[in-house]
Amino acid sequence: MTKEILFNIIEKLDQIGFKTICSVSNSGGGNVGLWKSLDISYENPVFSIPNGREILYVPDAPHILKLVRNWLLDTGFQYNDQIINKKPLESLINTTSTEHSICHKLSADHLTCEGPQREKVRLASQLFSHTTSTALLHCHNKLKEDTKLIENLSNFIELVNNWHHRRYPPGERRSGGMDEEPGYEAIP
Repeated sequence: MTKEILFNIIEKLDQIGFKTICSVSNSGGGNVGLWKSLDISYENPVFSIPNGREILYVPDAPHILKLVRNWLLDTGFQYNDQIINKKPLESLINTTSTEHSICHKLSADHLTCEGPQREKVRLASQLFSHTTSTALLHCHNKLKEDTKLIENLSNFIELVNNWHHRRYPPGERRSGGMDEEPGYEAIP
């Protein structure tokens, strides 16, 4: 997608009576190039079209959820002055992998997802769940990890869970199914 194509699409929509107020896309390489040409960022998510009207750019929330999961699994990142990573989650899965697990939906697949598995929103959503956050705190004595790391990871998971479920409440029906990106519907 180029800036010129986007502006042309918005103009054509305007001509048939649809006033564009925002644009949504994932964070793929081509779209990041578009962001640069529009001079937008997470700090400045607004761009102007040739007629001067401002359009809000909105990143695709399920894609962001998967990217945050991938970043946590691949490298970890700093949160509350500490590097959080997947180690407590690995310990949790190893500690609770019984028939009556307190986080029964969580498996090694959630931490080793590769290739097409990385595209599944469900795995990211289950990993960043209230259940996972609570299980980390509940099992902190059994896990062979730093207590502060466990608490920070649990808090971070809870923050992501709350953000994601505000946008997509559990059980909400989405076109395309749970493992695919949600469908987008026209706003009446």
